[in-house]
Amino acid sequence: MDYIYGENLGDCWKQLDTKQKDDVICQAAMIISQLQSIEISSAGPIGGGPCIGILFSDYGAGPFNSGSEMEAWFNHKLEICKHYKKCLQDTSLFNF
Repeated sequence: MDYIYGENLGDCWKQLDTKQKDDVICQAAMIISQLQSIEISSAGPIGGGPCIGILFSDYGAGPFNSGSEMEAWFNHKLEICKHYKKCLQDTSLFNF
C-alpha cells in the first residue's frame, strides 16, 4: 500500500459539511466492501510466506495450506495460554 499525500481526514473532519461527511462514509464503505469481496486461495499473507505481526510469535507462523490449518495453529496457542493461565479457561476456541 502506498502513502497518499494530503490532509489527514481526522484533522479536517470537523470542517466538513454533512454532504462531504456522507460522501466520505459512502466511499469508505464501498472500499471495505470491495476488499471483503476479494477471494484468496490460501490462508495467510498475499503472495505466501509466513504470517508476521502481533498475533504471531517472533518467528512468524505458517505458511498455512488452509484456513483450518491456521485455525489449528491459533487453537494450539490458545491451549498453551490456558495451560499457563494466561487467559480465561472458558475462552472459546477459534472457528474460522
